[in-house]
Amino acid sequence: MRNKLILAVALALILTAAWAGQTVSANPIATFVVTAGNLQGWGTFTVDGGFFKFAEGPGRPPMGKGSLIATIDGTDMVGFQRYDFVNDPLSILFIDYVTYHKGKPDNDWFINLYVKAGGDQTTANCRLDFNGSIASNRWSRKSPMTARGWTVHNYNPDAPGHMPCPYQYTDYGRPKTWREVLSEFRKLGFKPVIKPDGLYGTATMSFNIGYPSRGGNGKDYIESALDSVQINEFRWDFELNAP
Repeated sequence: MRNKLILAVALALILTAAWAGQTVSANPIATFVVTAGNLQGWGTFTVDGGFFKFAEGPGRPPMGKGSLIATIDGTDMVGFQRYDFVNDPLSILFIDYVTYHKGKPDNDWFINLYVKAGGDQTTANCRLDFNGSIASNRWSRKSPMTARGWTVHNYNPDAPGHMPCPYQYTDYGRPKTWREVLSEFRKLGFKPVIKPDGLYGTATMSFNIGYPSRGGNGKDYIESALDSVQINEFRWDFELNAP
């Protein structure tokens, strides 16, 4: 009887974690080293003068010796984006990433996820954003699947056949949890983005820093590093040099 009770409790915990949007898998994590010479499937973009570099540090990163360091000022923006994961369901999504923010805590790396919900268009019409808490001058792990920080926005309104995103929540002052967002998008998956100006290409998700993320005041010089990103069973380690 006691063994049956232990088994039931364990099963309940697994189902609870899965319902909350976290991947429950015995598969090992596959790690890829990202360098300037091998972006491992990532694309890059800058806006209005922002720039990035691969370098050692800052300090001692949790993984390896280096990181990707972005520098922005004013209305600058730097982004790293992926084009795969098309149609992968949000219900199994797990994301985790590590940053180092220099200076006052007013802007750090944030996430955009692109999803189609209704309408005739073949591309995304909803953008799910995560802006996590900011810790200055030290390495900080962001946990979007458990932390509060999500907002939902209408996206790509000029696309043919556009239907406004049916669920929108844009209050940055009172962000949602992933569990709350997932309740509206559980049966959906990623879709590529095609903006009229082509800025984001056909990305399904992006990690960005700079305007117009929450807290950016358009004036301060900001430098922030990205050490690693995990998406489901894959992890990318940003380094100056390959091993």
